[in-house]
Amino acid sequence: MVQVFGWRAFHGYLLFILTTSVVGLFTSGLLYRNSILSAGTRRYKPDLQANAEPQSHDRAQVLRYLVESAIDQTGYQKSVNKKRASFIKLAAMIFSTTATILLGLKGLRSEDTFKNIAFVFSAAVTLLSALEPYFNFRSFWVEHEIAQGRFLGLRADLEFYMAGTESNDRDAELEKLHQEYQKIWNDLNAVWAENRRREKT
Repeated sequence: MVQVFGWRAFHGYLLFILTTSVVGLFTSGLLYRNSILSAGTRRYKPDLQANAEPQSHDRAQVLRYLVESAIDQTGYQKSVNKKRASFIKLAAMIFSTTATILLGLKGLRSEDTFKNIAFVFSAAVTLLSALEPYFNFRSFWVEHEIAQGRFLGLRADLEFYMAGTESNDRDAELEKLHQEYQKIWNDLNAVWAENRRREKT
């Protein structure tokens, strides 16, 4: 009777440790994802109404508005793709760790049940591993971070130039800055299109 009670207590203790470990991994992952955010990252969709387009026809003001909007938009997309990539990576890690623990439990009455659960978790890891290259969230996260950095540099160049240039001499330099603005978007769109083509092959 004592042996049966002790065996059940040991069995329950193992289940408690397993459950606590999984919950702890999941909680720590969520805390890490929400606390580690790079500078300039937006967690919410940018409000385009808050950054109203200037009513004047001054090209510098229009370009400044376009650059600010681009910084907000790329920052938002960077944050979204970062969260999705982190979620897939974290979920795959948790499922893989849990499956390894369950397969390592020996000599228990519920050993077959643990093995079946471990196989389900292993299948989930396979599914997540297939989703990551298909949606390519990590690549889009990196590309939007690069694009946002280039837009931030462009804004700094624009502010520096406007601080020391007479209005009559601005057109040529503003044209170069606008071309750089278009080039950043074109490079980002080219990366997006290339990834989408790769998914279809």
